[in-house]
Amino acid sequence: MVINSYTINDDLKYQKYKLLAQNIYVNGNFENDRMADILLEELDMKIRNDNKITVLVANSDSLLAANKYINEKYLRGFWNKYEMRLNVASVNSEMNDDYMQYIHNVGSKLKETHFYSVPANENNMSYIGTFPVELSKDSLVFFME
Repeated sequence: MVINSYTINDDLKYQKYKLLAQNIYVNGNFENDRMADILLEELDMKIRNDNKITVLVANSDSLLAANKYINEKYLRGFWNKYEMRLNVASVNSEMNDDYMQYIHNVGSKLKETHFYSVPANENNMSYIGTFPVELSKDSLVFFME
C-alpha cells in the first residue's frame, strides 16, 4: 500500500509539472511572479517621480548612465534575478511603433502602471515599461525591458 501510494503521488507530481511546462512552452509564462507584479507598482511610481531619469534618458549619451542609475537605485535585492535594459525612442519613430504594436498584440497591462506583462518565450522579456519623456523640442519614450 505504501509503494502504491508513493507511485501514485509521484505520477501525479510528474503530470502536474509536465502540464505546467507545456503551458509555459505554448503560452509563455503568463503565471507572472506575483511579487514582481506588486513591486512593479511601487517601482512605477518611483520612476515617474524621479527627474534624474528624465534628464539622463533625454541625453542619448547618458543611456548607459540611466541604465546604471536605475539598476543601482531601484533594482536591488529581489530584482537581482531580472536583467533590465533601456531603449529610448522618439514618439514618431519606427522603434516606438514596433514596441507599441508588440505591447498591443501580446502585452497585458499591470493595473494602473506603465508596465506590461509579455510572454517570456517571445523575446526573452517578462515585462516592458513605457515611460513618456516630455522635452521642449521633442517627445521621447523610454522603454524599460
